[in-house]
Amino acid sequence: MAFVSVLLNDPDSFDHTPPVLVCPEALNVQCTGPEGAVVDFSAAAEDNCDPQPAVAYDHPPGSAFPVGTTLVACAATDAAGNPTQCSFEVEVRCSGQLSGECNQDETVDLSDAICMLGFLFLGHPAALPCGGGTSVDPGNRELLNWNGDAELDLSDAVGLLNWLFQGGSAHVLGQNCRPIAGCAALCGGAH
Repeated sequence: MAFVSVLLNDPDSFDHTPPVLVCPEALNVQCTGPEGAVVDFSAAAEDNCDPQPAVAYDHPPGSAFPVGTTLVACAATDAAGNPTQCSFEVEVRCSGQLSGECNQDETVDLSDAICMLGFLFLGHPAALPCGGGTSVDPGNRELLNWNGDAELDLSDAVGLLNWLFQGGSAHVLGQNCRPIAGCAALCGGAH
């Protein structure tokens, strides 16, 4: 009789139904820099006995996600210990431009130094790839200003050549695909 009384006074002993857990649909996010993006999300959990089942993630909401696709696992557990799981993907895309990419062929190489030198000294190409095509355009300065001195000049072409052939410093913004205002999005992932 005492056993029946304990069971009747402990409603959790009858709960064998896990919570209903609903994960978000796959998320597609634009990167905020070469390292990826901070992504916020939430899963919804409901239970027939527990008004607030515990929800846990292997990648918590509001954490940084790298460029590429990350599978996020989510678990919910009610007060009786009944677990359930779901998962979803977070894709961080970094569409934009490669820093130093003057001729828009999606690679940084000798042809980009030639493009820069041609623009500076020969007038060919007639315009740079971003915005209005001028050397004072903020997008072109960000894209092609190799050494970070806020000017597009011979030192940027030399910096690129030094990096290519002498192991010199990379572009001040690195060699990753990144969003640059006023520039067409030509690359789709980290390079």
